[in-house]
Amino acid sequence: MLAFLSSAGQPFKLAVAAPVHWGERMPKPRLDADGYITDMDTEVARAVAREYQNFWNNEKKEGASGYRLAKDSYSRKAFPAVYKGAYVAFEGHGSIFGFRTADGGSFFLFGMVNNPKHVNQVLSEALLVPRGGKTIRELGADWFS
Repeated sequence: MLAFLSSAGQPFKLAVAAPVHWGERMPKPRLDADGYITDMDTEVARAVAREYQNFWNNEKKEGASGYRLAKDSYSRKAFPAVYKGAYVAFEGHGSIFGFRTADGGSFFLFGMVNNPKHVNQVLSEALLVPRGGKTIRELGADWFS
């Protein structure tokens, strides 16, 4: 999954990339009356990004954002091995890209930005929150250094 951005008069530049986990699919977007993809809910987007930052920073605030990572999330599976081998912490996140899905949920794509004192650089995340749900489903993720 890729997200690009462009300033007025400038070419498009890759902003975020995350490979899809095995067996996952990109959700179908909701279209408006003119056929354009509908924009994401920015409050939900910020809360979901905050939940991922709390999780990876091991801040023990799980669910404080109002959302929780799914029990079978790849991040949940990877965390013990990653945290044991290298201290992981993120300063924040970059721009969040996303849209409302055809079934009324939300899709988000963003990168968690590293604290320069730590080993990792960027963790990109592709996430889905089902309509009316509070559980974050991870569709894809990748580490960049």
